Amino acid sequence: MSHGKHNRNADPNRLEPWLLKNVHPRLHEDARRRWRQGWRAQIAWVKKHMLHMRDDGTGPVGFKTHDNRGQFLHLAFTQLRELGFKVANILSFNQKHLKALFALWIKQKQDSGTIANYRSMLAVYTKAIGKGGMVPVVKDLGTIGVDPSEAKRATVARVDKSWTAEEFAEGSKAAHLLDSRYGHIFDLIGNFGLRSKEGCMIEPHVADRGTHLHLALGTKGGRPRDVPIDTPEKRQTIDRAKSAVLDISDSVSGKTVGLRATMTWYRKFNRKLGATKSGKFGKTPHGLRHRYAHDELMKRGVSVSVKGAAGIPVDAPVLTRAQIKAARLEVAEAMGHARVTVTGAYSGTLKARGENQNPINAAD
Repeated sequence: MSHGKHNRNADPNRLEPWLLKNVHPRLHEDARRRWRQGWRAQIAWVKKHMLHMRDDGTGPVGFKTHDNRGQFLHLAFTQLRELGFKVANILSFNQKHLKALFALWIKQKQDSGTIANYRSMLAVYTKAIGKGGMVPVVKDLGTIGVDPSEAKRATVARVDKSWTAEEFAEGSKAAHLLDSRYGHIFDLIGNFGLRSKEGCMIEPHVADRGTHLHLALGTKGGRPRDVPIDTPEKRQTIDRAKSAVLDISDSVSGKTVGLRATMTWYRKFNRKLGATKSGKFGKTPHGLRHRYAHDELMKRGVSVSVKGAAGIPVDAPVLTRAQIKAARLEVAEAMGHARVTVTGAYSGTLKARGENQNPINAAD
């Protein structure tokens, strides 16, 4: 593509009004330079300066979310060009581009969760370029000719993604042989249902409050939470992690490098262990959170439908609907979720043992 003086990427009638309205003056010259370099450079600039905040403006998003937004935009504009839209200036994105992308994703048979994520990132992007409201919410997708069901996230799991007890034990042993700190992170994720970033950032001496772990680092949205230490296995897991971390303020992964490098290190060991969808175990460490959710629900007498007969608690008390809801909320809160219904995304339709075998409404 030509970058000559007639390149409409740098057209002041298109770029300058947007800069004046949406961009701090100290960034104007850098933006003009990037716009002359083409759509890829434009995406990189918008990602860096305009896609780093949460939707509600309360703070920065995590680096993974930030990277995902940039990668998605590159994919979307590449797809538009393959569809015949020569979008030289990413500010010119409009409804015809929006409709074309949705039509493509549906034709590609992308699952509804993926399309929902794409829709969300398009909404963030269009808001950043001053076109907020262009992307309808899911229930209003019909206004652009898209069936809302195409972008409706599944709220109930249909496949068991959890690690079995045997797989967890084998994975733990192998993880410790690869790297002791990685092994402790693996164990903490599995026994406390932590997110990967939480496992890497946890300071075990600080987090251990006797009866529970207090998590404040790496949590989603920066929301602290407490996870009970209510079994000998959990107590042993945190004590072993503490013994491996001599500095009371140190994290399990160490603090000699930044978070981005730490997460790269962690993912490298996931691949070495085979804790990937294409690896030896065929499951990611996120499946350890599924395992934790299953165990905690069954311990409270709630059956886990994705496990079939193996997901029915043995000798558990018969629960009322109110007790089922309370149990689900306990598990959701321990995992860092505020909504009761989220547990269904890990475990499928949730039922009580015995007489209450009817599915529990997502609205409960």
